[in-house]
Amino acid sequence: KQVDAGLAAADVAVTPRFEVEQIPSAVALVAAGLGVTALPELTFAMFPRAGLVTRPLEAPVVARAFGLITRAGRPLSPSARALAEGLRLAFAQHRPLIGGGRAGNQQA
Repeated sequence: KQVDAGLAAADVAVTPRFEVEQIPSAVALVAAGLGVTALPELTFAMFPRAGLVTRPLEAPVVARAFGLITRAGRPLSPSARALAEGLRLAFAQHRPLIGGGRAGNQQA
């Protein structure tokens, strides 16, 4: 959805030959030489395959919203509150990780 919105905003028309819902399927298509995929770099680290590399995307920087998942009806423990605050501070200073090649694979 984010890719489609970004392409539409840039007035770029793309006709994909393959479109999949699952990240492992997208990675398998790339490994088979059938295309490329855009993934968060930390996700790429879950697929340490020889022959796959990250390539930097300088722009646009993609933002994603996320939060802590907790049990309903339970307040956060002091440790969980500390984690939430640490994440908030870390992401307030966030710099994009895209293209750094830090996922355990070499950048091409």
